[in-house]
Amino acid sequence: MATKQPITRTFSTDAQEELICPLCYELFHGLCEPKELDCVHVFCQICLLRIVGVETSITCPECRHITNVPPGGVSSMKCVLRLRNLADKYAKYFKHIPIQRTSTAHLISKTQVATCSIHVGEKMYFLCVTCNVPICQFCLVRSHTPPEHEIKEIKTTREDLQIELENAISDTDEAKSAFENRAKSVADLIAKAEGALDNEFAAIDEQVNKVIDLVREQGEKVKNRLRIMEESRLAKFHEEKEIIDERLQAIKITQAQARRKRASLPDQVYTTRYKPLVKKLQMLCNDIPGDFKGSTQVPKFIPDPSPLQLETLELGRIEMCLKVENVTEFGRFEYAKAIASVPDVDGFAVTDFYGKQVVFAIDNDGSYKEHISLEIGERKYGPTDISVTSEGDILLATWVGIEVFSSVGEHKYSIEKGDFKEGVYSVTSASEGRILVGNIEQSTIAIHEFQSDLSKLVKTLRVNLQPYHIATNDSHVAISQQVTNTIAVVNLDSGEELFRVAVEGVTGICYEHTSNSLLVAKTAGDGLKGNKGSVEQYCADTGRWMGQLVSGLYSPQALALNDKGLLAIADRKSVKVFQIV
Repeated sequence: MATKQPITRTFSTDAQEELICPLCYELFHGLCEPKELDCVHVFCQICLLRIVGVETSITCPECRHITNVPPGGVSSMKCVLRLRNLADKYAKYFKHIPIQRTSTAHLISKTQVATCSIHVGEKMYFLCVTCNVPICQFCLVRSHTPPEHEIKEIKTTREDLQIELENAISDTDEAKSAFENRAKSVADLIAKAEGALDNEFAAIDEQVNKVIDLVREQGEKVKNRLRIMEESRLAKFHEEKEIIDERLQAIKITQAQARRKRASLPDQVYTTRYKPLVKKLQMLCNDIPGDFKGSTQVPKFIPDPSPLQLETLELGRIEMCLKVENVTEFGRFEYAKAIASVPDVDGFAVTDFYGKQVVFAIDNDGSYKEHISLEIGERKYGPTDISVTSEGDILLATWVGIEVFSSVGEHKYSIEKGDFKEGVYSVTSASEGRILVGNIEQSTIAIHEFQSDLSKLVKTLRVNLQPYHIATNDSHVAISQQVTNTIAVVNLDSGEELFRVAVEGVTGICYEHTSNSLLVAKTAGDGLKGNKGSVEQYCADTGRWMGQLVSGLYSPQALALNDKGLLAIADRKSVKVFQIV
């Protein structure tokens, strides 16, 4: 009798391909129902849902035929029951059959070549650049045909893309470093701001305590005045009481004497002695005191309403003050008299008054390399002021006029004699090709239209102080006069004075445009004893003092500010550079 062989269920590759979705390689089982398109190609419900999205039609991934989606959506499309039933029947066997899933959604390693999801088994060696999808050789000739589609080999494309990606990564290193540095700078600013806020809170609390102490002191003064007034009034009360007590005692004693004598004296004696007693009693009656007027007057504290209006109580004001950090110091000068920023070389030009020269200092990574560009050997002293125009021309104030030099130190021409009288002490450049020249002998500001080869006087403003130093923001000119320790701001169009304030020891002056303020250099005493010079900040609109920016200077004579926020101070023997932060 033949032995019955056990039945084994095997599945060919064709059977596997028939019961699985050609896109995702999932079995037509459960949610992956097989749905048939109009072109009779079958795909699982989930893949068709991914393809259709929000559209109302589906393009077949294999033949590109378009199938309209019914109103009920993909789930209402025709289900291939034969495939679903077979898949349900044999699902448990498929668990043990490895299925190669190589759809384009999976990652592909460098050593593996993915196979096409449409043409099963075909390896995808090409990339359709137009559609940005990998394709096989059948896709190349059927659905991604040149020249409508740009085709490249995947291996070559990958190498090119890797190079492009590496270049992009390298290009971002600089940006990454810049952002890291900026993040660190912002973090430092946040830390400094928080620390500064704590310091300002402490300053406010200190001011509040001072006000409280002053109020208490004032209260004690009022109490003392009240105490003195009351002591004086009480002294009068006591004096009056002593007088009354004495009179009252005298009345009591006299009455007692009269009663006693009336009762004890015999008639012969009584008749002779009663008259003095009556006269004494009458005198006491005639001296009866009137009402004491002071007894109805009561001291009362009447509060002054004005100090108690707390909403108008001014403890101080909040100012957005600048802050600086020390950068460097350079040069040994006989007398650093004036200074100007030189934008083209990112440096500063300094006049040495006694050395009769102009020294240029160029920024070189935070240190300044110096070289002498101009030597004024024919004059007794060097220039009193210097300015550099936007074109790079150098203007020197030399008492009798303005000397004009090129940026390389070549003398171009002089503005003197007919245009100026002696006393030219200060100069500054403005926008629109204008220069301003201050004359301390005439107390005037001359406005010139300036060009590299000529200069034309536009108008002259007469000011009420000597312009030893001047600065401009194009609409106004700021003037400092050392002799009277005064700074003033004058409108360039009308000549009207905006304000005038007293500043002890004032020398140089310049505008700081971002904060709309004036930076003023100050010396202490004669300017040569101890490091007591400073730079202070004033409001450019009102002249209100805003704070001290730099202290401990030797003898600051002038100052200049460049576009990078570097503040350079001609401190007589050297130049000190600070960064505004």
